[in-house]
Amino acid sequence: MGGEITRLIINIPPGFTKTQMCVVDFVARGLAINPRARFIHASYSEALVQENSLAIRDTVTSEDYQALWPLELRKDAKAKGLWKTREGGGILARPSGGSITGFRAGRMEPGFSGALIIDDPLKPDMRSGASLASSSIDAGIRRLNPASPMKTCQ
Repeated sequence: MGGEITRLIINIPPGFTKTQMCVVDFVARGLAINPRARFIHASYSEALVQENSLAIRDTVTSEDYQALWPLELRKDAKAKGLWKTREGGGILARPSGGSITGFRAGRMEPGFSGALIIDDPLKPDMRSGASLASSSIDAGIRRLNPASPMKTCQ
């Protein structure tokens, strides 16, 4: 989060808490560092991105988190797939092929300001013969600003 690594791919077997560390904990820590940080979380599954977004929101609103890093969510932050902090940070969670138009991951400002996080970009049954290049998430990645922080977990 210090800016030394701007593009990162993490490949570890299922069941090693990759989603917890790479998505839930990473976003929660990013919002502790900068409540204005903005994240886009993408995956092949609508249910997965919604569940992860809810887990992040539950983490940052927990008593333990609040005791260390007071963070206030906007009063209208009820949706699982899109919620924001009072400072303007937040998360947009979308499945592959979902629209992310109008929401930016990160900001053009010094310091850590967010990231695009892709967890499980392909359905498990597609992984053997399909490549990431054929996914609609990858099409969006290719349009990103090369300086945008990105994190892919598979």
